Amino acid sequence: MSLSQASIYHPLTKPPTAPWAQGVEKYRLQPRFSLRHAHLLRLHDILHHLLSLPPSYSNSVQSLRAWRALAKCKEIDLRALFQTGAKILERTREVDDEEQEGAEEEQWRQGRRAEWLKWNQEGKWDKVEKMIEYILALAAAGQARHALDELDSFLPAHPYHDSITLNILAGLLALLIAQPTTNKSSSSSSSSSSGSDDSDSDSDSSTKPTTRKRKAVDPPSAELEAKAEPNRDFTFWLRDLSSYSAAQLDKAREHFRRGARLERKNELSSGEASRWLAILESGANKRARSDSLTPEPES
Repeated sequence: MSLSQASIYHPLTKPPTAPWAQGVEKYRLQPRFSLRHAHLLRLHDILHHLLSLPPSYSNSVQSLRAWRALAKCKEIDLRALFQTGAKILERTREVDDEEQEGAEEEQWRQGRRAEWLKWNQEGKWDKVEKMIEYILALAAAGQARHALDELDSFLPAHPYHDSITLNILAGLLALLIAQPTTNKSSSSSSSSSSGSDDSDSDSDSSTKPTTRKRKAVDPPSAELEAKAEPNRDFTFWLRDLSSYSAAQLDKAREHFRRGARLERKNELSSGEASRWLAILESGANKRARSDSLTPEPES
């Protein structure tokens, strides 16, 4: 029984460039059936099956062999499989025993993921998704400042400046850098996990980003006060951040403000950017009220 072309509809090969293929979806086309293509699809399915199994040294070796076989095929566009390559690198180990693995091993592996994802930034498709994975890999590798510098260089350009998740990640990285050195290690994992769960929305607007200087912070409205967590007081934490690195705190507030504007533009009622902006603005408002009530020393 021969396979129909619908059954081999698979996102593996490069998109066609002929004039008749204008309406073809990215990374997807109906290739001419051949035995070689059937083997490629079967090998691709085996690779994903190995990645779905619990991590082990044998599975890592087998998945790496399957990936190398796919990478040698001219029909495969590796940039379309950037997430698969990142998963394989995440399972790569320098030692066979998982118990011997430490923090340095994890940072080494995340650094290799970051190098792979940086190589995949080129291309027309999935630019925002690739950038999110790249920034998270840098943060997991302990390179938070380098990740923020990369975001600062890419965010003014299209389509990155219309991404809610990238603006939230930039704000979280700025908060992470603004913390004292003793508190950075305990909060790095929470900042990475918070950024990966945020919703993202990419706009097709062609407006150019402005480079105007940051304006003075407006007093928080009642809506922002309501969005802040009522049972937690971040006053002392924000005061420590302000005394340690006020510039990074202002940068985080600016990124969260940009993300909150994008959330309102896309009609997202309860967004992560608005919540973080409410926390920062309410803390700044409380500090301003406490400073105004503090009596000045008599001369």
